[in-house]
Amino acid sequence: METEILLPVPKMERSYELETKEALQISNDFAAAGNLHAAIEQLLPLEKKTRKASDVASNSAILTHIVEMCFSASNWTVLCEQLTTLSESHGKLDQSISQMVKKAITFVDQTPDQETQIEYIITLRKITEGRMLNEAERVQLTRRLAGIYHGQDKIEQASEVMQEDQIETYGSLDKHTKVEFILEQMQMCLLCSDYSRMAIVSRKINVSYFNGTEVDTKLNPTNTKLNSSDTDAKLNQNDSTDADTKLKKTQEILVKHKLQYYDLMIKLGVHMDQFLQVSMHYNRLFATKAIRNNASLWPKVLVRAVIFCVLAKYDNEQYDLLQRYISLEELDKLPQCNDFARLFVSKNLIVWADMLRNFASLMRGEDSGIDSINNLPAFNADSSSAHQSISDLLTVIREPIFSETTATGTKHLKSIQDRAIEHNIRVISKYYSRISLERLAQLVSLDVASAEEKLCGLVVDGSVYAKIDRPRQIINFVQPKSVSETLDVWVSDVNGLLGLVEKTCHLVEKENILYNIAHCK
Repeated sequence: METEILLPVPKMERSYELETKEALQISNDFAAAGNLHAAIEQLLPLEKKTRKASDVASNSAILTHIVEMCFSASNWTVLCEQLTTLSESHGKLDQSISQMVKKAITFVDQTPDQETQIEYIITLRKITEGRMLNEAERVQLTRRLAGIYHGQDKIEQASEVMQEDQIETYGSLDKHTKVEFILEQMQMCLLCSDYSRMAIVSRKINVSYFNGTEVDTKLNPTNTKLNSSDTDAKLNQNDSTDADTKLKKTQEILVKHKLQYYDLMIKLGVHMDQFLQVSMHYNRLFATKAIRNNASLWPKVLVRAVIFCVLAKYDNEQYDLLQRYISLEELDKLPQCNDFARLFVSKNLIVWADMLRNFASLMRGEDSGIDSINNLPAFNADSSSAHQSISDLLTVIREPIFSETTATGTKHLKSIQDRAIEHNIRVISKYYSRISLERLAQLVSLDVASAEEKLCGLVVDGSVYAKIDRPRQIINFVQPKSVSETLDVWVSDVNGLLGLVEKTCHLVEKENILYNIAHCK
């Protein structure tokens, strides 16, 4: 959708309407005789006069006529030359150039071959660069050129073409068009494995856009004013129906863009081992109404959110997110996933072999509480989404997390084993104040060197405190207290002692008084 930008039209000094009609007729005669250059030369002096006189209508008619004559003669070389020359004329009228470009862009699909088409599109892209009135046409040309390069397996060239346009600065385009173009830029970066640029481009999209707060309030049917007359009431009822339809389509576009965005962000996070961010992305997808109401889809999303949260390194944020997953009512409907999540928040040791055996189906994506997603109902079947289903938009839910046949799956298996070992060391640090290094290695099912390496990693991360007495091979998990902490403990003990002395003195005095009263009688 294009937002019309109204530039101030220069004041016309003189109208060349009649002269333009005569010149166009003469040029048609030259063109019909096969003399294209003479036809163009016939119009160029008048084009200059109309340009100097700011006659936008006549100048636009001349420019578009020159383009049409070149196209009719199938002379694409002259057409490209004339487009470049006319767009660079001194004192050019922006409105006229805009009309010329809009006319020229209609001929893109009628080029004789692909090489000519590429050259023609490149010429038009040079003309539209920096022109506010032709921002929508430039986006269209950029997508077309990138599509051609992609079809030729020139992925890097296609990506470079897409990245040239800073669409977030285009004021004539609506937010939906901008977001869709940025998503295409991210997709191109992903195909080129340019993850650094993909991360930069992703920051151009504000996630609040997906919350529905960007919807124009004019589309809200509650804003429709009702008049007292029956005719006005019927008109308002029709307006309300149209507003409902527009609002529904807008919401469908938002959902589609949200699914595409988080699908790409999950792939980026998985590649960069940002497992906590991946879990948060799945959590936002799980909160989406279109997924939450799909009984065959939300279990897949929730299971993946939990698994990637477990894969993330332990810290306060990770622990809090995992606890929030456990508190969800939906997780209770997935008993195996629920047990898997609770396994990493319990104070029990995890036996790796038992975990692989007990949760094998979950790690393979075969949980009994999850139905197949191969035959999901269509999503947005009546909109411009080309009958895409949610499963088509969310490609990540079809990719296995743990698979020994892929490098990523093997990496995830190694990561989940590391998380289990780290969990065991944290549990041991809570039960033991001192333990031998050999015994620690035995409890975590590692050799001494590997156990020491894992322990050192946790100490560096700040997850546990430990000091190793290397000559004696003893690990001390008790953190020594600072001078101030020791002094605080001493003061607390002294205050407690003085309180006991005072209470004892009070009881002794009480007994003396009672004794004296008894003997006085």
